[in-house]
Amino acid sequence: MRLTRACLMTALAVTSAAAAQAAEVTHQTVDSTFVQALAGEGYNSTGITAFRNNVAGPDGSPQYFLTYSAQQCDGGYPILTCTGVRGWGNVPGGSVQANPTTARVTVDTSAVAGFTNVSYQLVLDFSGGGDPIGSEVDMSGPGGAIDARWSAANQYQFSEAGTNSFTSGAFTLTTVGTLDSSVAIATGTVLGTPFTAPFGALGVTHNVQLTFTRK
Repeated sequence: MRLTRACLMTALAVTSAAAAQAAEVTHQTVDSTFVQALAGEGYNSTGITAFRNNVAGPDGSPQYFLTYSAQQCDGGYPILTCTGVRGWGNVPGGSVQANPTTARVTVDTSAVAGFTNVSYQLVLDFSGGGDPIGSEVDMSGPGGAIDARWSAANQYQFSEAGTNSFTSGAFTLTTVGTLDSSVAIATGTVLGTPFTAPFGALGVTHNVQLTFTRK
């Protein structure tokens, strides 16, 4: 069964939302393994994405660009208060083990030099009707352990070619190239928060350029 780009773009929204502080970040991937997962309901969500890039680590081996996020919200109408963590950066290649049907990410982001970890508080005000007004305070986060596994459901596959973009809030993700992947069930923990994502993805990018742009 072939799935549409919407499945991939919805899941990759986590990646764009967790992109670095820079106005634009670009990665070029060549036949690169990637995994992603997005779990949760409403404003309570957990996500993780990783793909091998062309930046060599200190030992000369390929690295993976990893993003993560976990957010929990309390309260109700008209004020919702959320706390969360997010992070992004390169991690050692040994942090990701993957084959065509299974994958695992195990890393402690607090121990990775140059990795950005953020803690934040987000207040959403729904009193005006329509979209909420958000106020966010960010601070340096401690990072922590990530342990996630993927198991592909090979009867559900999708492929995307060409140039496509997806906007989520202040971030836009643009992909140029071809991505082939299978829907995969993903389970694990992100900094102590457990998750199950029945529609994660496990696949390969073929000479794909990914650009994260922040307004």
